[in-house]
Amino acid sequence: MGRRDEAAEVRRLLSVGRLLTLTGPGGVGKTRLAGHVARQVGRVFPDGVWLVPLAALQDEAFVPHAVLEALGVRNETTRPPLDVLVEYLRERQLLIVLDNCEHVLRSCAVLAAAVLSATEGVRILATSRHRLGLAGEQLFEVPPLPAPTPEEAAGGALATERFPALRLFADRAAAVVPGFTLEGGNQQAVARLCRRLDGLPLAIELAAVRVRALGVEQLVERLDDRYRLLTGGSPVSPPRHRTLRSAVDWSHELCTPQEQLVWAWLSVFVGGFDLAAAEAVCGGEGLGSADVLDAVAGLVDKSVLVREEFGRQVRFRLLVSLRDYGREKLEDLGEVTGTRRRHRDHFARLATGYERNWFGPDQPEITERLRLDRDNFHAALDFCLTTPGEAQHGLRMASSLWFHWVAGGVWGQGRHWMDGALRAGAHPDVALTRAMWAGALMSLVHTRSAAVLAGTTPGTGSGSGTGPGTSLGPGPGTGSGPGAGSGTGTGSGTGPSPSPGPGPGTGSGPGAGSGSGTGPGTSLGPGPSTGSGPGAGSGSGAGSGTGPSPGPGAGSGPGAGRGSGPGPGTGSGPGPGSGSGTGPSPSPGTGPVTGKNPGPGSAADDELPVPTPPPVPAEAFAPGNRGSSTASFIVLTRVELACTLVCRGRPEEAIPLCAEAIALCEAHGEQWARGWALRTLALAYWAVGDYGRAAEHARTCLRLPYTGQHAQSLARTLDLLAAAEAMTAAGAVERAGVLRGAVDRIWRDIGGDPVESFRPGRTRVAERHARESSGDAAYERAHRRGGGLSMEEAVAYALGEVREPAPARPPAGAVPVPVPSMAMPVPDDALLTPREAQVASLIAQGRTNRQIAESLVIAQRTAEGHVERILAKLGFTNRSQVAAWFSTRRVDDGV
Repeated sequence: MGRRDEAAEVRRLLSVGRLLTLTGPGGVGKTRLAGHVARQVGRVFPDGVWLVPLAALQDEAFVPHAVLEALGVRNETTRPPLDVLVEYLRERQLLIVLDNCEHVLRSCAVLAAAVLSATEGVRILATSRHRLGLAGEQLFEVPPLPAPTPEEAAGGALATERFPALRLFADRAAAVVPGFTLEGGNQQAVARLCRRLDGLPLAIELAAVRVRALGVEQLVERLDDRYRLLTGGSPVSPPRHRTLRSAVDWSHELCTPQEQLVWAWLSVFVGGFDLAAAEAVCGGEGLGSADVLDAVAGLVDKSVLVREEFGRQVRFRLLVSLRDYGREKLEDLGEVTGTRRRHRDHFARLATGYERNWFGPDQPEITERLRLDRDNFHAALDFCLTTPGEAQHGLRMASSLWFHWVAGGVWGQGRHWMDGALRAGAHPDVALTRAMWAGALMSLVHTRSAAVLAGTTPGTGSGSGTGPGTSLGPGPGTGSGPGAGSGTGTGSGTGPSPSPGPGPGTGSGPGAGSGSGTGPGTSLGPGPSTGSGPGAGSGSGAGSGTGPSPGPGAGSGPGAGRGSGPGPGTGSGPGPGSGSGTGPSPSPGTGPVTGKNPGPGSAADDELPVPTPPPVPAEAFAPGNRGSSTASFIVLTRVELACTLVCRGRPEEAIPLCAEAIALCEAHGEQWARGWALRTLALAYWAVGDYGRAAEHARTCLRLPYTGQHAQSLARTLDLLAAAEAMTAAGAVERAGVLRGAVDRIWRDIGGDPVESFRPGRTRVAERHARESSGDAAYERAHRRGGGLSMEEAVAYALGEVREPAPARPPAGAVPVPVPSMAMPVPDDALLTPREAQVASLIAQGRTNRQIAESLVIAQRTAEGHVERILAKLGFTNRSQVAAWFSTRRVDDGV
């Protein structure tokens, strides 16, 4: 409101520099101005404008994570998040808005320096009370809203239009007193009040809500009295800071004692919270649920709390300045630690409940709640890692969220918290080893699946070295035998493959860890037992047992390998890269390894057979049998075993394991693990050469709502479908190219396939077949068309829910131009967006990109982006083809 001149100057500064920081005191409107400018310049940046809110961050290490999350980039590796971010941004043209940098200033400066030095098309707009302090940084101090002098305020309605401070007050006052307007009788008083508040938007808004109880004249008188008392405070505080402080102090005094106390307690929340969370943190101490509700309602009425709706959920939020004020009051009460502990306990209970109910129909709701409460979970974990004696609680909480870190593609964040808890003094426990196992297993399944599709054979490849296979973790593993294995794999050590069971067991085989530690491993039945299988882990080792009962186990031995059960265990070997053993050769994974086994079908397979898991208990299929994470691990174990069998050249044996896992998922209404099981089943059929059934199961996976809503799952499923389509009849080869183009586009948008970096330049079997069948030129055209599809369009195309168009008829007398079938098989005029259709018409007129930009009043880079998308959607390689196609369309329409 009233920031036209400021917005124009900010846009100008952004056009001549790559780093601009908006500075000014709290409440002056930095965030609003940045958001307003971001919306205005959106068309200038082909890859978008991205807002990164930082106010909720309490750990500076999470700044890169926050930017990755805002961009939608998924880091499923253990690479440093800043490295992943820089790599993702290297070729992009976009604007990043870092909002509220002052409390994480150093990390913001490091990130900005790294990004700007490694890219050419990225610009950064920051808001902060302090500058970042980088060379080349431009500063713009956001001024307060101008308020009229007494003479100017006498101008009536004209003054209201000229001075946004008056408009802001009138707008907020009308929200609490319907029908409130500025008029001759009150305009002078409002102008005086705005001057007294130095034109600070937040202070004006807090004052405006008081007109419900006081007239404007009374409001000004009370405010004058307060300033005579309060502005005698710290003489070193800038006047505008004292102004806002005085306004907030006044709002606080007008609250009831109960509201004041709840305000202080609510300051431990970061981001938003719901009423149940408020009751959990503020209840007790003589306050019941009804009292908390009354206090929350009162704080909403006084504009201290902001009420927001997300679907059917009502949530509340404290503005940053008001949250900081509440925290000061909480410190004065001496209750910071106790209140933060209640906050932690509430979110720890939520984490436990979410893990217990994850395997079931509540996955979408749990995923959404975790998204909304992400900042509060981080704050609770931060409390555990920074408060003496709380690290074990933090480790247990971070570990219980394994499904969130793995399924959400943010394993790096989970590792940050788990590793931090260990550094803070926590001891490895069952929860940690279970989480580590889940993370390692998902990486293993993905890398092995990719190896099968790529046509690489476990146990073969280039490289020299000796020793056992690799661990499930990301590190290299070498040993003392003569063989050479794949340079990019995760493999097995000296124990049999895992058997099912989510609990602890004891083992004495090699563990993958760093010196000593814990890692996942399970055995088969009820009761403690011992075994001799090596484990696999990430960072802290993983052993597993062979006995009948779930339970954590201890392994001792060198090297890195796999055990006979996927549950928790401990290892004491020297870790990946230093063991000796005779395990089967590595399969592709996340780190360079060497091995001894010559490949599937060799004697090593007889040495380390893949165990057959016991049948799933009948009671596990009962829909009401919920309340533990056992079912998740039963399914994931079968997925891993099945993938191992496919990778060893025994896909027929994998099919019944997948079918059993899918049946268990369906009985519980579960989708995430079912997606993994369906993809592994499709992989098994692909490996036996039944490409039709492989495609059928891939499409079944695509129909799961979870798959379509999560980019990683969608990319992996479309990849399998593309591989199946490529190997079927010639007519499907083009579809395979389109689907593979869509896959590459999705991975590009979310930061890249974590497996691709380990096989640079390697062409997959299915792609080679498709190129040989259709020719490189036709395949490339289809691939470009797929790259122009959105995720929703790619799913519709893959499921055949749209029809292929008939070839366009060339106009009379025109030179025929080959027109491939469209990526979106719908009528031509629906293929492009209205703006793209405009651009296509200008291309047909022979306009250059610059002329198109001038005609449509857009940036030239935006015009170039439209042209590229048109070429991709139509499968064309040059502008002449677009012109011919557009002319054909006009003839068909009778134009």
